[in-house]
Amino acid sequence: TKDKPIIFSSASDHPKIADWSQLNLDEGSRLDYVIVGYLRTPSANGNDIEITNSIFRHVMWGGISLADKNSRIINNTIYDCGHEGLDVHGGEPYIANNLIYECNTGIVVLTDNLEVVRGQFFKGRSNPTIVNNILLNNGHGIYILNSDGTYLNNTITSPVGPSHDW
Repeated sequence: TKDKPIIFSSASDHPKIADWSQLNLDEGSRLDYVIVGYLRTPSANGNDIEITNSIFRHVMWGGISLADKNSRIINNTIYDCGHEGLDVHGGEPYIANNLIYECNTGIVVLTDNLEVVRGQFFKGRSNPTIVNNILLNNGHGIYILNSDGTYLNNTITSPVGPSHDW
């Protein structure tokens, strides 16, 4: 619940980023009022994944990584991520009403045969719907490479300025 969230975190008394490896979400997973922190990266590995009303913080890589899926990422707070707050590799995710701040890039959208790990490719066109998100104090706001999608009413303020927000 909002008052009693589930917490996935480091077991250390003095947690550091990447204290634990990964949170994998399989098809049909639901996270609502969850706090996730001090890991390498959370990944959504199946269709019909929903993450709502949650906090992702102090993450080494991407706050939430979506690959070739049709997930719903709604009303979350994502911050202090070494790379991007949210990354999309294919699929048609719905990303709305999130606050993303203090990451290298707020949202990254990539597509078509991107080699992420040697010999492992993400295949499929990215066609996200990204609406009503607030992206503050990230190195870049939204980075789009060879992708489609709908991008409406997002508020972007980044230290390198609007010319770097695609």
